Amino acid sequence: MPTVYFHHSEQDMRYAMKLPWVSFGLDGTALRADGPLSQGFPHPRSYGTYPRMMGLYVREEKVITLEEAVRKATSHNAAKVRIFDHGLLRPWMWADETVFNPEPIIDKATYENPHQCSVGVEYVMSMETS
Repeated sequence: MPTVYFHHSEQDMRYAMKLPWVSFGLDGTALRADGPLSQGFPHPRSYGTYPRMMGLYVREEKVITLEEAVRKATSHNAAKVRIFDHGLLRPWMWADETVFNPEPIIDKATYENPHQCSVGVEYVMSMETS
């Protein structure tokens, strides 16, 4: 059964984001804002981990730079889990590309209403680069 744990504060989050060895990942599941996959109350991060990072911590609070946030969510994270053919846009590597607008990007999901899509993500593509 899914469970939501509260184990760190916003101050802890801001501190950890600045550490050079910290990367960003997500353990959410595939969901939709409507239909059968919209049942229950999943953690809001399922809909907004990366938009929250880019909108709140990068744009609004300037905890880290946009470039550092992208690196921590892509190549740094892939390397930490030893997936060396992901995380960079290079020939013959798998690329999960996200096109987003850094001005409006933000998460909208809450604990009370988690099935809300984020704002500012234009496209998400997954492909092998060549």
